[in-house]
Amino acid sequence: MKNLTSAYLFISLFLMGFSVLAQPTYNLVGNLEVDDCEGYFFDSDAGLNGQDYGHGEDYTFQICVPNAISIEMTFFDFCSEAGFDVMTFYDGPDVNAPMIGGPYSGQDLPPTIIATSGCLTVHWESDAFGVACDGWSAYWEVEVEEPEPPVVTFDPSSPTCSTEVIIMEFDTPVPCDSVYAGAFTLNGGQTITNINPLNCAGGEGTQYELTLAPSLDESMTYNLEFVYHYADDCDNEFTLEVDGSFDVNDCPLQVEVFEDATTICEGECIEIWAEATGGNPNTYNYAWSNGLPNSPGPHLVCPTTTTTYTVTVSDASPAASASDQTTIMVIPPPTIDPIPDVCRNNGAIPLTANPPGGTWSGSHVPDPNPIFRPDSGWGNPWTYYTDLNGCTDSIQSQVYDVWAGFDQSSCPGEPPFQLDNGVPAGGVWSGPFTTPDGMFDPSTPGTYNITYTTTDGCTDIKVVRVENIAMPADITVCQSDPEFNLSATPFGGVWSGPGVANWYWGTYRPADAGPGTHVINYEIVGCSATMNVAVTEIDAGGNYVICPEEPAIQLNGTPAGGTWSGIGVSPSGLYDPTIAPDLTNDTLTYSINGCTDTRVVFVQQTAILWSNLEFCLYDDALELNWAGIHRYPGGGTWSGPGTDNNGAGHFTPALAGGGTHTLYYEANTCIDSTVMIVHENNMFDTSICESGNPIQLMALPAGGTWDGPGIIDPSGTFDPQDAGLGQHYVYYQGPSGCWDSCMVDVYQLQPAEIIGLQNTYCFIDSAISLIGLPAGGAFTGNGMTDTIFNPSMAGPGIHEITYTQGAAGCEVSDDMLVSVSDQIITTSMGDGAAVCLGNAITVGVEATGGNGTFFTYTWNPNVSWFATQELYPDSTTSYVISTSDGCSDPAIDTIDVFVYPPFSAFVETSAPQCYGNTGYITVRGEPASPNYVYEWNTSPPSFDATIFADVGLSYEVTITDLHNGNCTFDTLITIPAFPNVTAHFTPNPNGNCLLESDPIAEFIDLSQGAATGTWDFGDGTQEDYVFGQYPVHEYADTGTYTVTLYVENADATCTDEYEFDVCVQPEFKLWIPNAFTPDGDGLNDYFEIVSSGIVEFELLISSSWGHKIYRMTSIDDPPWDGTYKGNPVQQDRYIYEVIAKGRHLGGVKFYKGSGYIHVIRH
Repeated sequence: MKNLTSAYLFISLFLMGFSVLAQPTYNLVGNLEVDDCEGYFFDSDAGLNGQDYGHGEDYTFQICVPNAISIEMTFFDFCSEAGFDVMTFYDGPDVNAPMIGGPYSGQDLPPTIIATSGCLTVHWESDAFGVACDGWSAYWEVEVEEPEPPVVTFDPSSPTCSTEVIIMEFDTPVPCDSVYAGAFTLNGGQTITNINPLNCAGGEGTQYELTLAPSLDESMTYNLEFVYHYADDCDNEFTLEVDGSFDVNDCPLQVEVFEDATTICEGECIEIWAEATGGNPNTYNYAWSNGLPNSPGPHLVCPTTTTTYTVTVSDASPAASASDQTTIMVIPPPTIDPIPDVCRNNGAIPLTANPPGGTWSGSHVPDPNPIFRPDSGWGNPWTYYTDLNGCTDSIQSQVYDVWAGFDQSSCPGEPPFQLDNGVPAGGVWSGPFTTPDGMFDPSTPGTYNITYTTTDGCTDIKVVRVENIAMPADITVCQSDPEFNLSATPFGGVWSGPGVANWYWGTYRPADAGPGTHVINYEIVGCSATMNVAVTEIDAGGNYVICPEEPAIQLNGTPAGGTWSGIGVSPSGLYDPTIAPDLTNDTLTYSINGCTDTRVVFVQQTAILWSNLEFCLYDDALELNWAGIHRYPGGGTWSGPGTDNNGAGHFTPALAGGGTHTLYYEANTCIDSTVMIVHENNMFDTSICESGNPIQLMALPAGGTWDGPGIIDPSGTFDPQDAGLGQHYVYYQGPSGCWDSCMVDVYQLQPAEIIGLQNTYCFIDSAISLIGLPAGGAFTGNGMTDTIFNPSMAGPGIHEITYTQGAAGCEVSDDMLVSVSDQIITTSMGDGAAVCLGNAITVGVEATGGNGTFFTYTWNPNVSWFATQELYPDSTTSYVISTSDGCSDPAIDTIDVFVYPPFSAFVETSAPQCYGNTGYITVRGEPASPNYVYEWNTSPPSFDATIFADVGLSYEVTITDLHNGNCTFDTLITIPAFPNVTAHFTPNPNGNCLLESDPIAEFIDLSQGAATGTWDFGDGTQEDYVFGQYPVHEYADTGTYTVTLYVENADATCTDEYEFDVCVQPEFKLWIPNAFTPDGDGLNDYFEIVSSGIVEFELLISSSWGHKIYRMTSIDDPPWDGTYKGNPVQQDRYIYEVIAKGRHLGGVKFYKGSGYIHVIRH
């Protein structure tokens, strides 16, 4: 049995969910043929209840769609009589096509059916009787093959030059309203000014006449592209791109020669090339002068004299050949007059070249004057000359190195010594007292010029002095005195000692020597002498930079006690920077012990002269010195975005980032600021499909220009079809002149797909994460939040979930239908009720909705697993019931039951007496209260607290508490009595009569309290009663006998007796079973009748509808095995009718009867 109510509710909701959709809906009420690309498929609803399918249906449902790649059918629910009502699927236009699914029956949902032949046939068949169900609901959709663009040809296929009209023909019809000038692009500079359809019929045509302006005026291949939008039978839209081309070969030939330059210097090379138009470009022939190859070029030429190059272009067309030429003027190079080889100590040499008037350069030409200076260094220097035509010449010359070294001195009479420092080594010495290898003999006082001659012939003079040393007198100097040269004779010795800065010239620096008296040594070959230099201490301190806004500072000189003088300083050294003007270099003097020293105080306001400097984000760091920012004074620190204090400090635009930044410079406690402007172009990587419409790229700030692949105008329109597949970097120059780039990913359009979504869900509050491909799109539909689908938010019914990705011609989408079953709705029973202790109350819920399966119920406390339960609560209780179908969100109900407080009874009875006497019972409700009333189950009822009645019996009293809900307390009270004695027995067998063939009876003793007694069997025989023994007696003849049992108790004070009639009759036996299980397990497989004494017998078995199934005409016929015509009958209740004749009590007995037999199958 099915639940018709549940089926009706589900189908109603199902149809309500579909009523908002536009797809066609078909009920299978006969053979149907459809060509819809999507729709809903239901059963006939032709059953008796208007919801089930009908009996005896045998229909086909055929879906055939032109150009279909696949037809996919998805079921939301399915229910049929298992094994009898079936559905089968075929991949083709009828049931002779290959079977791809089924047969399906029962309540299992068929899988998704996919047909790939272009047709799907569904065959449905239900039997003529039996049960039906609520059928099915399904949805189908069709995927069709993407159309191929038509092929286009032109008439004429090779137009002549100046043609204005051509005919374009497609191999398949094209909608006439799609063929318009804006749908075409044509290279060559022509535009389509008019289109005339030639054979439009039914809105489509194949031939169209195109008018061009200007006419075809060049010999070339003309490429024509036509784009139109096409919608197939399933309303799928496609953008079709049709490409065609034609050649024009007979336009007049034209040629032009191009060159890198028309004037060159001798020795230079350039490229020349030809560009030809007209005629047949595939057959061009280039005839060049000067032996250049047959091609347009470019050709590398290196003429040494002025040369004319000519090219003549011809082809295989009727067009006349064409020629052009270019002349390359070659200018002779200038010539530098030779520069002689010289020694480094030679004088300057004038430079000359032909033609004159050019410019000179080189390592030994330090200024624009045409002068070569050998003293710039020895070696092989190059000298360069550029004439007024820009032609150059260069020459390399030789400068030889030579140096005789420092002058030397010696005391007279010293041994010969080696002259040193001759450069280059290996030269020859000559002069007085000198050997060629440089040994000088200082035997004779005097001054001698000694010559050093190199192997290159260069000479230099060294002065050698021979005389005794004459030292200057000791001197006293101030520590602050500038350096000076000490002087002794002869010159050429070596000075040494504290403060000596140069050994050869005798340079002395008092500040280096420091305060005190220092011994200075002077040494020549063979002798030496000394002198004393006393340095008086004085130090005014180092120079100092001060901000004019600083307070006065104390200057300290060494040694202390001196006097200061200068602008802004007191004699004691207190310096006020506000007195001297800004940017003053204030020289202050410190005097003591006859010496003076100075220090310079630079009075400078910290300032940055340059501001509002503009940068691009990618510019190099700016050094924040005087040259970079015009700041003063130095030595300060920078702060602000993008700054560092390495060296003079730097500003790095990339670290600062885009925007206007204020930098601060602090020096000598003064601060100034400047503004740096960093221009940043904000660009955004994007992506678009290859077939997408052109898009406008965005950048900030606006107003710049764009460049790069796919950019079809400077304002930033990007055409993905022009760029092609791949990742392309495009460039943007903002109004500031700064460049930046971004990446545009041109991808191949992919179909959208929803992953993670099922076709059916229970009503459940669950977050189901979905994935949409390609990524980056958005989901829409009931129950969607971002990428999460929640069935409970969607609500019961059928919902369409759509995923859409892309824009600007790149939009793709996928949609799925989702069925959400009903929410579980419950109505509680017993909530808020009050009951008496021990009384029953029905608690539970009535549930509807859910997914159509059985409900389960979870109780807390765990008192039941049914929807409702009769309970006997012993205290006030809250029952929580969770109703679930195993899938949907459970419904939770809390049912509160109040239990009135309990009460009891106090009982008083009379003393025990013998049975037959009268005693009493008195009851009283506790706790004590005047609100109790009493009712005894006596006849008539008694309403007093005390009753008088027979002893040994129990009496029920009901006490009602009128104060607490009229709750009652029932109790059974016995008036005490001595033990009773009761005689009772039952015969075995306990039928109507004993059979003549088995006249033996057993008597089962059921007596109570009996100790002794006697059995009387009614046929004149007796035996003593023994407790616990069951006597057996056999009767000798048929008839009726009264059996009597006499008993008494152990005290012999109470007696009782019981009698029972037993009969013995002739035997007549007929037993017919009421069920059997013909399932072949060897147990109860046949409808077997047990009988005896039967002489005539007839049995007939029929169905509930009166159809005769089986018949027996003799008790010896084979028993029924549960089949009809060799086929098992279904499990059901069947009617039997029987007529029998048999022997009974010495005569004949007839029997006629009927009943039911149940066929049970496991």
